[in-house]
Amino acid sequence: MNWYIQRLKTMNIREILFRVFQQAQYKIKKIDASKPINKPKWGLSSFPMFKIPKLLPVGNETLDIFEHIIDYSKSVNWHLDLSSRKTFAKKYCFDIDIRTDKNGSAKYVWEVNRMLFLPRLAINYSNQVKDSDLELFMSHIKSWKAENPYLIGVNWYSNIEINIRLINWAISWVILDGGKLMSTNPKFNKFVNEEWLPLIFQHCKFSATFPSLFTSANNHLIAEHAGLFVANCIWNFPESKKWIEKSKKGLEREIQNQHTSEGVNREQAAVYIQFITDFFLISYVFGLKSNNNFSKNYLDKLVLIFEYIHAILDVKGNVPKYGDEDNGRLTLLNTNQHDLNFDSILISAAIITKNPKFKLQRLKIDNKNLIFFGENEAKEFDSLEFKNETSSSFFENSGHFIFKKALGKSEIYLHFNAAPLGYLSIAAHGHSDALSLICHLDGYPFLIDSGTYKYHTEKNWRSYFISTSAHNTITINKENQAINGGPLLWTKHYALKILKSEISDNFEEVEASHNGYIDKFQLEHIRNVKFDKLKNIFEIKDTLTNTYTKSKNVEVLMPWHFHPACSIEKSNEGSWIISRPETNRKIILTLDSSLNVKKLYGDTNPIFGWYSKAFYKKEPCTTIKTDNYFLINDKIEIKSVIEII
Repeated sequence: MNWYIQRLKTMNIREILFRVFQQAQYKIKKIDASKPINKPKWGLSSFPMFKIPKLLPVGNETLDIFEHIIDYSKSVNWHLDLSSRKTFAKKYCFDIDIRTDKNGSAKYVWEVNRMLFLPRLAINYSNQVKDSDLELFMSHIKSWKAENPYLIGVNWYSNIEINIRLINWAISWVILDGGKLMSTNPKFNKFVNEEWLPLIFQHCKFSATFPSLFTSANNHLIAEHAGLFVANCIWNFPESKKWIEKSKKGLEREIQNQHTSEGVNREQAAVYIQFITDFFLISYVFGLKSNNNFSKNYLDKLVLIFEYIHAILDVKGNVPKYGDEDNGRLTLLNTNQHDLNFDSILISAAIITKNPKFKLQRLKIDNKNLIFFGENEAKEFDSLEFKNETSSSFFENSGHFIFKKALGKSEIYLHFNAAPLGYLSIAAHGHSDALSLICHLDGYPFLIDSGTYKYHTEKNWRSYFISTSAHNTITINKENQAINGGPLLWTKHYALKILKSEISDNFEEVEASHNGYIDKFQLEHIRNVKFDKLKNIFEIKDTLTNTYTKSKNVEVLMPWHFHPACSIEKSNEGSWIISRPETNRKIILTLDSSLNVKKLYGDTNPIFGWYSKAFYKKEPCTTIKTDNYFLINDKIEIKSVIEII
């Protein structure tokens, strides 16, 4: 109940009225649950769509689902949570509780039901034309339709899930060359008309009927527009013209609304960027292929997104993992189902723009781009001249600052986060991490963001991983910089100011502040980061300024979280040497003498010193905890040095 009360606080009166209407709509639509749908009238796009070349093999018929593996060569239990072994009830979808773990984890169930494995089966069939692959493909869709009547079960609860399925079905159709296959395979023809098309139409109908609006209009709304658009670029229903117009207009609007003028996604969740970008990228490609072209403004913003992705990747293609990460992928078309997808997006960027800047040396053409662009474009990509450009990138208007220095084949990389908490009033996927630092050397994480772990279940762990103290910044009196109202919900944000941003030949410097502690403790936090490129030294100066007329006695915590692969050894009084076995480069961290220093590893009371490398996974990590009590009259300064050797 408390979560719902806190959620209401984030809404304006228009949204509250909409939520009342939405609840009434759910009750009215209950009469449609389980109703069989009449076979829809439909046709295929009259435009030549895709010409699929020989694709790279995708391996065996298994798929990793967080900590578990499903074997999709066998039948699937569509309502089972693999982690708890609990099964969600087959009842009206909007009556199901997904915010507690009494029924299990809906996130686990949904991950299976996204059907990311179907295009992989289509690839196997396309490469080998084995009837058994096509039979398995059809049997999964028949099974899903039988086990998930319209609006019955948890798999109809979330509109983003409906649209991820639609897009993977559309991609599968493209790989199979569905129209041609219908004309040569009577069994597939019957399956499409009697099983698949009615299900596709139901998904389109749901997508158009239950949009995510107001404070829910984040990546979910993007997915809803993308799914409806992509599906109707292939399958023509009587409603398709209206649905395409609506969804295309929505995509044009949201690519602008949900990104800054510099192409930075406003949700403030780094790994989410590839997930969100794929909705816009794949929609763009399907628009090209079906003569539903997007505007120049849309393409211009998409290119800015590519530019940001190019900037934030380190030399091995890793991103600074600020904000939430839940392993979200729109498609899994490549051999390695664990790649982060950013490299694949850069290949698409190079093909679309013809700009060799995006062709990094490690990039090789992949299935995703072969499917969407074909063999000729793949050859053009291969012919682009490789350019090795490594330099710092300051996105001042967006609050993200990437310091980079190339050292031959190695690299110094530091990300300074002076960005807002997140998108819209709930900032669902943001963490309370203002002015935090992340550092990679030679493409290996050293200083880390602690990660995500879970959303709705194990709330004490969720509270830790989003907290200020789980990030490399300053915490005052054990309080977060922002006020949290529960999972995926912030009720009060902080504001940031960029005070200085300079790049020169020998020095780079950024200074920023946030007001998250002004209302609580009358303290403003200012952090200055200065990079001496000749000496490979970062100087970090933290200033806490008392905005009140009286002195303040406060507890200051400044942790330094290191990747589990790092070794941390004390060098001398106030200095620590941090190393990893994969590289000869090291960090010498020198701490302010005013702070007490303690090395911690995986504490549980209270939770401190943990790292989540992926959703549903956590492990201890070494954290250097520095803290002390200070009586602040005017201001105090805390100085730290990161030297790269």
